[in-house]
Amino acid sequence: MGPVKPVKLRKINAMFYGQYGHGKTTLAATALDVPEMLDVLFIAAEPGDMSLTDRRGLDIITINKYDQLARIFEFLVLHCKWRDEYLSPTATVPEVTQALGKLLAQESELKSTIIPVEDQTEPAEEGRTWFVEQRLRVGKDLDEPYLYNTVIIDSLSEVHKYLVYKFTGVNIGQTKLDEEIERMEDWQVAQEMFRLLIRSFRDLPMNSIFVAAEAIEPAERNKKRNPHAGQALPKLAGQAAADVAGFVDIVGYLQREIDPGGETKRYLYLGAGYEGWISKHRFENLPDLEFIENPTLTQLIDLARKDREAHGSNVTGAFPPSSFVSPRRDATGTAAPHSRSAANSPSGSGSGRSGVRRAGRRA
Repeated sequence: MGPVKPVKLRKINAMFYGQYGHGKTTLAATALDVPEMLDVLFIAAEPGDMSLTDRRGLDIITINKYDQLARIFEFLVLHCKWRDEYLSPTATVPEVTQALGKLLAQESELKSTIIPVEDQTEPAEEGRTWFVEQRLRVGKDLDEPYLYNTVIIDSLSEVHKYLVYKFTGVNIGQTKLDEEIERMEDWQVAQEMFRLLIRSFRDLPMNSIFVAAEAIEPAERNKKRNPHAGQALPKLAGQAAADVAGFVDIVGYLQREIDPGGETKRYLYLGAGYEGWISKHRFENLPDLEFIENPTLTQLIDLARKDREAHGSNVTGAFPPSSFVSPRRDATGTAAPHSRSAANSPSGSGSGRSGVRRAGRRA
């Protein structure tokens, strides 16, 4: 038995999903701009990291097998243990020295990839590893370890496919394209393994960000049997699409829209009152938070900070009502732009400078 953890100790765990190309990867990578979230480990389970080319100091692990995630998880468990020992205010000098040595030795081994001379920071030299090159790029000393406080998995949709491949004996790059694939007999076991994966990464003592593609539940299914019929859900097979959303504190549905002036804007919907998709947040003192315009994780951390500061107070402020509705969808399932009046648009009255919208939820 013990007390509820103080709010200030809680980490962010969130899932962002939406259509391909709407900026989910870019949003997740903005963790690099938040001091509280540094350092960041990005697990890339699908191609499409061109949007990260300006993030030259980002640590990326590219995977194409489900089992690789188990090894990454084991690494992070040890890393967090040594990280916390290194940072502990009660640790002795020998304990801090030992933790530092373990952190640097582990990192040096994992970052032993040789960087081509043409890709190096000047002055270049033959045989330079990523361990050294990265520190030159970001200005860290060689005896200063990376301390991961955030892990990103992009995307859960692809990871789920790798799990199916594991159960059906598919090996990317080796299985012939015309080879008959075995039928996966134990679907329930696979689904439970996937749930365990999400829970395990979520429960690490660090921020966890999950990215997923979007799928539309077939509307013709019986609503009584499938309450999500016709909704946009994370692109995961079976019940996992709805279940995974319950594992995290924040589920954000990301949409990209082009306004009449031709400007592209992105909206991360967090409110829980929509029929067209599932989204939620657990900011207790921001009950009327609806969406973030052109979202970044800096804004999300700021909201978490405001929520924390509001604890112990029943005052959340008065906010204007909303006229937002669920998106109309065409025959392909693509979300059509919202209809917004000037008074209720994100850039109109009721929108803060940060692009965060608080408004009454839809019934």
